[in-house]
Amino acid sequence: MGLGVVFGYSFYVQPTSNGGNQEQCTLEAMLCPDGSAVGRSGPNCEFAACPMTDEDSIDNSGMQVYEDESFGYSFVYPQTPPRNGDYQYPYQWPPTMVVNKAIGLFNCDSSDRGPGVPNFKSILINGKPACITTQGEGALGSNYSTVNGIIDDGDNRITLQFVYRSVNCGVFDLDESKYAECQKGLPSDVGSLMKQILESVKK
Repeated sequence: MGLGVVFGYSFYVQPTSNGGNQEQCTLEAMLCPDGSAVGRSGPNCEFAACPMTDEDSIDNSGMQVYEDESFGYSFVYPQTPPRNGDYQYPYQWPPTMVVNKAIGLFNCDSSDRGPGVPNFKSILINGKPACITTQGEGALGSNYSTVNGIIDDGDNRITLQFVYRSVNCGVFDLDESKYAECQKGLPSDVGSLMKQILESVKK
């Protein structure tokens, strides 16, 4: 945060407890970026901190931005997504984006039920209808979860996708401690991760 302009000062004198006078800080004021002013205080007569702005309060550390040049959409995703060691981790990362023209009514549902059918979750993202689907597929002692997030903004349907791999803990010869670690799973579910990324989509 840059320092503002310092203006107007004078000394003031404050009586001490023993009846004498003690010189205090100068009555300067520093203009902050948000238009407010702060004065000097404390034993070293330093300027007080300026109020935080919205930009200061946003922590973008560890985050990456993807921008789609064709349609002008962007989204933010964690550079290091959640994982549980070598047991549950992102297999296809970073997320991909596909933009298609919106045709017909947006529907987040499936009449099919059973193995191999995605799990559908209908939600609202920033007031827009959205859908998160998770579909698992097993292969070689692991499960691959393909997670899709779709937003309908009226003109286009934006689809994001990533894939997570989960080791089948019971298939491999793991000692007790490693099996317990494997069973812990991810610190947060993949659906919540997709929702977080969908909320950052903008044009």
